[in-house]
Amino acid sequence: ILEALEKDRIRVEAEALEETMKTIRHEGAHQLLFEFDVHAKEARQGAWLVEGLASFCEPTPIGDIHEARLMQLKFELESQHLMPLEYLLSFAAGGDIHRMEASYASLAYAQSWAFVHFLMSGPYRQVVLAYMREVSGQGKDFDEKKDLALLERHLGKPVKEVEAEFETYVHELIASHVEDKKYEEFRFRMLLAQ
Repeated sequence: ILEALEKDRIRVEAEALEETMKTIRHEGAHQLLFEFDVHAKEARQGAWLVEGLASFCEPTPIGDIHEARLMQLKFELESQHLMPLEYLLSFAAGGDIHRMEASYASLAYAQSWAFVHFLMSGPYRQVVLAYMREVSGQGKDFDEKKDLALLERHLGKPVKEVEAEFETYVHELIASHVEDKKYEEFRFRMLLAQ
């Protein structure tokens, strides 16, 4: 029994260290992205971009697959659909996501990471980088509608058209990167937390 307890202690400590490092990278990314004016200091910016980019910086190396966020998406897809992108894009940075019910906020973070990963990992990379440069320089009158229009102008199509590509991308990531055994442990923990 002592050997089993020691193994559990080592596993829990390793998980805690990993989560601590992700949190440091996430919060450090926020600080650097604001310091380097990637994020607007005074204008509205979407929470999907602010939290999605910070989550994008959590894995090692930066931009790698975020296993926990991906498992969160798989778990949520068992009982519901992803949030419509227009809805996800409507949240402003600085609190909108934090006012949501905890499991829905977790989905918003996971989906924000996935959307940033989708945009940064494929044919939209250059246009989303151009969008980020432009959105960070907007003024105080910049609102949700103007933000959506700016993103769609850079994407060259409506977000609703991009949504189908994004959902396919998420399902492919889940199929190719989520290990069944790890997911079952994750799923069990999520069910216990409910």
